[in-house]
This record gives sequence, structure tokens and C-alpha cells, in this order.
Amino acid sequence: MLRIENKIGYYRRLKSAVFNSDITENEFLIDMARQNTKIYQLFPLSPTMKKSFFVITAIIFILIAVLHGIRIINQWPAQIGSLVIPIWASGIAFVITLLLSVWAFKLLAHDKK
Repeated sequence: MLRIENKIGYYRRLKSAVFNSDITENEFLIDMARQNTKIYQLFPLSPTMKKSFFVITAIIFILIAVLHGIRIINQWPAQIGSLVIPIWASGIAFVITLLLSVWAFKLLAHDKK
């Protein structure tokens, strides 16, 4: 119960700091640091929002990886202004985006536990 009351107190102090300027932002952040509170703990996401975020993020990264893979296979040229983007850059982007999508799916699976 004390933890909930602390959060309610933080919500009130945050609202006060933002709207009424009773305390400065630095004072609020110092107080949070003393309490070992992270800013994301003040505004928790619902499990449904977390799941949606991880799924959408993973899908976006997979789509980007697939497009880079298609570019590599078909040897499509890419150019931004006068700068020609080499195929090997898409190889690096393919690996990075694929790893990011795997990471998002792992976070989704870990969040279910």
C-alpha cells in the first residue's frame, strides 16, 4: 500500500512541477533519484500496450529487413541525391534490422512470462 501511495504522491508532485511550478524540474528529478524511481515507473504501460508495441516494432523491423534482403538479391541501385548507396550497406542494415526484430519478439515472449 505504501508503494501505491508513493506513486500517487509522485503523480501529484509531477503535476505540480509541470503545471504549478511549485518545485523545479531539477528538484523533482533529484527527489526521484533519492527514491531510486525511474520516470517510466511513474507512467506504467498496460500489458496490452506493451504487447502491441513489441508486435508492431518487430513487424516493422522484419519488413525493413525483407526490403533490404530483396535489394541485395535483385541488386537494386539506391541513391540519395548524388550519393550512391552500396549493396553492402543493405547487408549491414539487413542484419541489424533482423536482429532488432528478433529482439522485439524475445521481449514480447519475456513479457508474457
